[in-house]
Amino acid sequence: MKILLTTLLVLLLAGCTSMRTLDVANVNTHEQLIKQIGVGDVVSVITKDGTTHEFAITLIDSEVISGNEIKISISEIKEIRKEEFSILKTGGLIPITWIGLTLIVLAII
Repeated sequence: MKILLTTLLVLLLAGCTSMRTLDVANVNTHEQLIKQIGVGDVVSVITKDGTTHEFAITLIDSEVISGNEIKISISEIKEIRKEEFSILKTGGLIPITWIGLTLIVLAII
């Protein structure tokens, strides 16, 4: 029973996130970039040479975006995916988990 309650608590506290692709086709300046991302955001950046870097942003200046010892020139960015919290996924997960665990407990009793 304690295991089931612990599992439920962990699932309730866990939020669902997803990566959303940002429109960076016309982003060539710092001002344009900071409208879409900021320090602390978790991003996946694909550069023009095809390399993918995933990190939490620690600095955005006029020339580079950086985090976790990675520095990428704004002009070299092909695509940015930003991790975002999904209230719909989390909101759906909680009742489904609760119903599932309730049915398991009722089956055991």
